[in-house]
Amino acid sequence: MIVDDNDIDILIHEKIIAESAIAEETLSFNNAEKGLDYLSNIPNNDATFPELIFLDINMPKINGFDFIIRYNKLNHPQKNICNFIVLSTYENSEQVDKLLKQPNILGCFPKPLSSTAIKSIVNKFYNIKKAAH
Repeated sequence: MIVDDNDIDILIHEKIIAESAIAEETLSFNNAEKGLDYLSNIPNNDATFPELIFLDINMPKINGFDFIIRYNKLNHPQKNICNFIVLSTYENSEQVDKLLKQPNILGCFPKPLSSTAIKSIVNKFYNIKKAAH
């Protein structure tokens, strides 16, 4: 799943994610509220809850930091299976450093993602999945 207010970045990331085979399907939302609404409305026993969300930090109305806060308040039994990749134009901010300390945040990468970054994400993501099983 991708949550980013920049439609061009969404297209780039969809292409890179598809080429990496990290996901069977990629859902994209161009604002945080639509993404949160989607997650809130997934039935509890539905297997489509995303395991990985690529989240832009700098968005209007609900930014990535607020998205994480609201996500953590979701009352959904599958929310703990999901991890986040933070996408940012300011990698080294104090706020991003604080986010990276949360267990479900796999890393922060500059936008747009590169093929090198996606390889790192794939390795980290699959290592976490293997450890969980």
